[in-house]
Amino acid sequence: MRLFIIIFLFILTAIQIKAEPLDSSFTKKPKTRFETLKEFYWSKFQIDLNDSENDIELYSFIKRWYNTRYRYGGKSKWGTDCSGFTGLLCDSLYGFDLARTAYEQYDPRFHVNKSDLKEGDLVFFKIGWNRLISHVGLYLGNHKFVHAAIWGGVIISDLREPYYARWYYSASRNIPYLKNIKSKGKDLKKIALQIFESQID
Repeated sequence: MRLFIIIFLFILTAIQIKAEPLDSSFTKKPKTRFETLKEFYWSKFQIDLNDSENDIELYSFIKRWYNTRYRYGGKSKWGTDCSGFTGLLCDSLYGFDLARTAYEQYDPRFHVNKSDLKEGDLVFFKIGWNRLISHVGLYLGNHKFVHAAIWGGVIISDLREPYYARWYYSASRNIPYLKNIKSKGKDLKKIALQIFESQID
């Protein structure tokens, strides 16, 4: 009888162990790069990367540079200013550099109204009653823009914040134009090489 009870208890224990789920640390899959990125932007800025119009490479770049300290005249991980950051962003993602200063980066030919802003537009500010443009950032959507601020370094801010709403000046959509010029340059280079090679033959 005792042997029967021992066997019964053993079987019951085995069934309970089998019924219990494995430790979540063993069954939980690691987050993908996109899932990590989504979580970062949603938790901090309520930016939803599920929108198909979002440029994931752009958001990956921003995350890598996020909180890089501000340094006037800088353009590296050691520190960057606002126009240095927008220049680095364009160079890294699109293969061209913008002019060096915020004032030079603004192109009135590509002016866009504040109500019509789209991801990738450059937003400009005249801070402190400055007669010249003195600050630039890149618009992300939903009133958010990324920039290198004197306080905080590379951060994401909201155009509706009183400070930025007060000093906002204008915006331009020159990056798509420059990207197009860059791609045409590559095409022209290919054509020139083909002509050169055909002449050699």
